[in-house]
Amino acid sequence: MKNFKSFITLLLLSAFVSAWAGEVTVTGETTEWTDGNTYNVTGDVTIDTRISVSGTVTLNLGAGATLTAGKGIYVSEGNTLTIEGSGALMAGESCDNDHAGIGGNYGDKTGGNIVINGGVITATGGKYGAGIGAVKFGSGANITINGGKVTAEGGENGPGIGAWESSVTITGGEVTATGGDYGAGIGGEYYGAGGNITITGGEVTATGGDYGAGIGGGDYGAGGNITITGGVITATGGFCGAGIGGGSNRAGGNITINGGEVTATGSSGAGIGGGNYGAAGTIVINGGQVTAIGAGIGRGNSGATGGSLTLGWTDLHNDFIEAKRWSNREGPIDGFSSISFADGKLFLLSGTTTQATSENINPVGADIKLIPTKEIVDISNATIDGVSTHYTYTGDNIDITPIVTLLGETLTATTDYTIGFTKDGTAVENVNGVGIYSLTVAGTGFYSGSKSFLFYVNAPVDYQAYESGSLTDKTLAATAYDRVSSMTTTMSAGWYVVSDNVTVSDRISVSGDVHLVLCDGATLTAQTGIGVTDGNSLTIYSQSGNTGKLVATVPYNKVVNSYHAAIGGDRYDTQTDVGSPVKAGSVTI
Repeated sequence: MKNFKSFITLLLLSAFVSAWAGEVTVTGETTEWTDGNTYNVTGDVTIDTRISVSGTVTLNLGAGATLTAGKGIYVSEGNTLTIEGSGALMAGESCDNDHAGIGGNYGDKTGGNIVINGGVITATGGKYGAGIGAVKFGSGANITINGGKVTAEGGENGPGIGAWESSVTITGGEVTATGGDYGAGIGGEYYGAGGNITITGGEVTATGGDYGAGIGGGDYGAGGNITITGGVITATGGFCGAGIGGGSNRAGGNITINGGEVTATGSSGAGIGGGNYGAAGTIVINGGQVTAIGAGIGRGNSGATGGSLTLGWTDLHNDFIEAKRWSNREGPIDGFSSISFADGKLFLLSGTTTQATSENINPVGADIKLIPTKEIVDISNATIDGVSTHYTYTGDNIDITPIVTLLGETLTATTDYTIGFTKDGTAVENVNGVGIYSLTVAGTGFYSGSKSFLFYVNAPVDYQAYESGSLTDKTLAATAYDRVSSMTTTMSAGWYVVSDNVTVSDRISVSGDVHLVLCDGATLTAQTGIGVTDGNSLTIYSQSGNTGKLVATVPYNKVVNSYHAAIGGDRYDTQTDVGSPVKAGSVTI
């Protein structure tokens, strides 16, 4: 009996927790969705009356499940509906007039907060209603689409997604929005401006009804505030509407494109800008692959002159701006009070070496495409990282991949520069074998000039040092010394090795404490000697065979070097015949 009571208690507790968690399975009678609950669609469900959302509600569309809400879902201002899952929702197919498929109602035209994270959503508005959003002259809808496949169609006068003064944000998903006659695909309804529209990602296809923009205002509605930073965007205006911007008779609003693949087509309206008879508005293109078709970029046909255009790019190698006009349109970029280019952002007219200017980007009777360019920069001031000064010889090729930066930008191999190597002055394809190597970075594309970096590939070297009255065998690590070449005119503090026959024509100057190893069979010929002045030292070592040689001479009447010691101090400069002799430093052999 005691165990039975415990079992009953657990069942009651489980039921209480489930109820408290707000998990509700949707049936045909579930029409009032209330605050804090998650409504789960687990099969095919049809609801014949309009669903009402109160508070903060989540709709979870189960895999393979479909909810058909023919009269749509009412989400009024101040309430929130979040849709997630992988199932399907069909809302508003038989929606009444003045009702959004998902959103506002007649009498309470404003829409609430609608967030779509997943699912296959089809939303259809009644006459004057948005597919998703508010109702004619309603405002306040906040619509966010982060994922899923969304198809939204407005009723007559209504937009596919949005409504007057609404906020629409799309970050991902596949979105198709079609306006009813006089409505935008995404944006305003009849007489409605585009509101605030932000697209950062996803695949978006927006088509305006007659007189409406693809993205922006409905008929007699300005473009609003439109910002595109990413995604693949195809926006097509209805008759007299802009692709992106104003509906018929209205200006383009404030349009900023920072990135993405954007194709905008107007019909008597601009591809990007004003609708038919509408001014251009304020347009800023900072980047992306942008194509504007119709009345190009600017005012619509017969639109007033006004507004401004600023052009720039983000991706030097992939961005472009293309404007195409109909045969009866004089030029592709037209109707601005001012045209400017972002600081440091230059363009070429496609297919030419002509730099784009505000005067030449509106050719009469022609289309135009602008390709990013920039001033040629000398790469000799670049910084080369990722390369060591010394490498140890192993018998295998040494992989060396430099990191080249200039003016705060990391350059790209092949596109911005090429790489070449020399070994002991001879060009080589691979770094392999002991020797003195030079890496040369040569500018290409928008970079000119070159910069070289010297490095050594060494093997350990044995030598003998005089310690405690006798010679002691020592080993010098491969990375601990520089190899002497004909270009070695200065030896700074450290170790140097002569491993081949080397001749240096200029006087070698010793700075600091320098150690020089003469390998067996190798000879260093210093034709004008080695200067070791006061405060510096030179110590010379041999290998066990003691066959390494150093030949240091100072030819008589060698103009600058007369009176120098072969190894040791320097005389004053005989070209000016002034000064005092320079004392010798320390030389140990």
